[in-house]
Amino acid sequence: PDEGTDLWWAWLTDFLENEDIDSEEDGTYKEIPAGTYVCNISDGHSWVTKPSPAIRIFKDGFPTNLPGVVTVNYNAGWNLLSLPLEVDDAHYETLYPDVAPGAFFGFDGTYSMPSSLTMETRKGYMMNMLQSGSVDIEGTYQPTHEIELIEVWNLIGGVGESSIDFWDSIIDPNGIIVPNSLFGFDDAYFPSETLIPGKAYWIRASAAGTITINAGF
Repeated sequence: PDEGTDLWWAWLTDFLENEDIDSEEDGTYKEIPAGTYVCNISDGHSWVTKPSPAIRIFKDGFPTNLPGVVTVNYNAGWNLLSLPLEVDDAHYETLYPDVAPGAFFGFDGTYSMPSSLTMETRKGYMMNMLQSGSVDIEGTYQPTHEIELIEVWNLIGGVGESSIDFWDSIIDPNGIIVPNSLFGFDDAYFPSETLIPGKAYWIRASAAGTITINAGF
């Protein structure tokens, strides 16, 4: 609380319906429907509201498939892109119609076009786009993802519905990730700390192994 503030109010708002949720007489919330909410905090003097990031409340266990929609922007020319959500049709031309024919490459020690012509979550791809634009990808995602890495450089994809801080969310039990080795691409390479859904990134590993990242939700 700010200095001199001794009276605070807090309440929940349904994120999608933009409606306040009624609390119990004692101010607590005991039976809240599953959904997405914002926790609003205000001091009782100035009534300046400080909303929190959206939070989700689940019932009957943590879900394994979370629904989501991700808008992916891209430039004309080469981009590092990925599939952020699980979808029914993962053909690269279905997901990214502006891609130049055949300009779709994965990386597993060497560049190659995937024989299935489909994209997989957690992996990154180099794609040459005929024009700048964006696509909306609708599907589902898991709360956590395991990613298999090879020694030296790997091309990984941002997963989930929200951007995440890579270094805060990574679980690297064997310490194989080389510090400060995450790079994105936007007409030129740049060091990054964030994984954006639908984008792809280079990451360097000192040895082959598995890491886990928590998808933003």
